[in-house]
Formats: sequence, structure tokens, C-alpha cells
Amino acid sequence: MIARNSSFTYKGKPVDVRQVGRELGVRYVLEGGVRKAAAQLRITCQLIDALSDRHIWADRFDGVIEEEVFEFQDQVTARVVAAIEPALAGAEMERARKKPTTSLNAYDCFLRALAALRNPTRAGLEDGLALCHQALKIDPQHASAYGVAAWCCMQRLAHGWAAEGDHKAGAEFARQAIEIGGDDPTALATAGLALAMLGRDVDRAAAALTRSLMLNPNSAQALMFSSFLNSMLGDPQTGMDHAQRAMRLSPLDPIGHRTKSAMGLACLITGRPEEAVDWQDEALHEHSNYVPALIYKIVACAAAGRVDDARAVGCLLMQLVPEETISRRMSILPLRRPEDRALFVSGLRQAGVPE
Repeated sequence: MIARNSSFTYKGKPVDVRQVGRELGVRYVLEGGVRKAAAQLRITCQLIDALSDRHIWADRFDGVIEEEVFEFQDQVTARVVAAIEPALAGAEMERARKKPTTSLNAYDCFLRALAALRNPTRAGLEDGLALCHQALKIDPQHASAYGVAAWCCMQRLAHGWAAEGDHKAGAEFARQAIEIGGDDPTALATAGLALAMLGRDVDRAAAALTRSLMLNPNSAQALMFSSFLNSMLGDPQTGMDHAQRAMRLSPLDPIGHRTKSAMGLACLITGRPEEAVDWQDEALHEHSNYVPALIYKIVACAAAGRVDDARAVGCLLMQLVPEETISRRMSILPLRRPEDRALFVSGLRQAGVPE
């Protein structure tokens, strides 16, 4: 990121984005403008690839000058940062994907692994984990690669695709990410939930996610992970708050189905099963084979007295994960309160999931 004194030299001047990129030595340029009409204020922003002159993201923000202008400024800053994060990550993932294999370095491997987690498949997660291993072979101190490796293992377990040793390996990846990446918000975010689910070290996991959000409070991804974990630890109100904030900051997030599922989990733990079903349906509309949403929908349907619906979703779950059992699922859900564990066991049992 270039300091404002350097970037402000272009203020008010017609400039060529490619020239700006060359002069400042940057690949991406964020530009914008402010328009005022009476008390109305409109701020426009766009993110551009300085090499190709391609628009990656654009948005506008409206406000009223008579209201708290500094609060509006903070809101715009937060929304821009939150929107740029997934847009920029997506652009970098695509750039890494197009590189020939022989030119890969640790960061490119990490980006390719991260891309595999956006819409995971069995083969994609296998490739993602292999790319994390490749990144760590190049750079053993790449904390975010450890975090994404932990996330890969967690997703493989969650979808019933785990290889032998994934549980133990995922927990160790998460520990390494947190130990090495104490100031890396991506490493802390991706490792936090994985450590809770695979390593059962929930206090350290919660601390990692808290620190990740301190370092980058506008990360929709970290807020999503935090939402899941807080709900499972018996604080669904924080889970709901973090999911709402994540959706507000990044409404077009490519992994938004997970945030909707997190909101549904918070509603379920709060005792609002019908709302929980609605949120899981929204998540499944975006990703029909997202197994965690199927699990939460089963439990929510059962809690709402819709046992036939729970059984129907249970049949779909067993088609996707033939080896699924209640004991296997409960082994990776860090539900702290006995009543929440009982709720899940009862719901899965009513849906016909084997013990």
C-alpha cells in the first residue's frame, strides 16, 4: 500500500491508471470521487488492475452531510476495505491460476489453495491441501498457508471426504498457523475455527479469532468464522452480530453461503428454529451441497417439529456422505453447552442419521 502523500499527487488530475501503476510500483489502483448536491453526498469508488486497465470492483455510497459526517466516513472506509478484500483476493487467485506450474512460488500456491476453498469439491480440496504443502516446502514460515491447510482438512472432514490423519494433521496445521502468524489476520482467521473443531482447543481458537478481528476488523471471512465459533460456544448473540456485520460489509462475497449458514446456526442456538431453517435454505440455494448447512437444517427442522422435513434432508445428507454418523459429526462440532449437544444429537437421530 502506498502512502497518501504519494498517491495524493494525482488528486484532481486526469491520469492514466497504467502510468500510475508504473510510477508507484503497484498492480492495483483504487480511485474514486465525491459529488455533492445540497445536503446529499455521493462517494464513488473503483478498483482497477493497473497492468490490464481492467475494472475489478466498483460501488457507490450515499450519505447526508447534516448527519454525523465522520461516522459516515468511517462507514465508507469499512465497506470499501471489506469489499476490496474478496475482490482483490479473487483477482490474485485468477492471476495465480493462469501462471504455468513451473513459475509457482509460495504465495501463488497459497492463493490457488484459497481458491479451492471458495466452492469446495473433493478433488479441489485435495489439490488445495497439496498446494499448501508445496507452499510450505518453499516457505516453512508461511503462516497463512498453515491456516489454509487447516481449513482444507476441516472442510474435508465436514463434507465426509477426510483422509486418514486429517483430524490430527488439521489441528497441527492450525497450531502452527497461530504460533507463527501472531500478527497475520488471515492465518489467525483460517486457523481459529479449525483449531476448535479439530483440536478442541476452543479458548485458544477464540483468542486467535479475536486477535484476527483486532488486526483486521473489516474481514468478512474472519467475522464468519467468529460467528460460527461464538454460536457453538454458547454466545449466539455475538454469532448473529458477526454474521450480520459480515453480510453488510461483503454482500456479494463468493463464500457468502457460509455466512448465511452461520446466521442460521446462531438463530438455532438462540431458539428460533424456523428462522434457522430459512437461513440454511438461503445458504443451500447458493451452494446446494454445503454439508454443514444440511446438518444445521436437519436440527432446525427437528427442533421446529418438522420431523418429516428433517428426515427428507437427512436422506439427502446420507446420499452425499454415506459414512455419516451422529458420533462422527459430534466429534467435529465444538458445542460447549450440554443442551446444544443434546439438541443436535436429538435432531440427527430423528432424521435417521446412524448412531
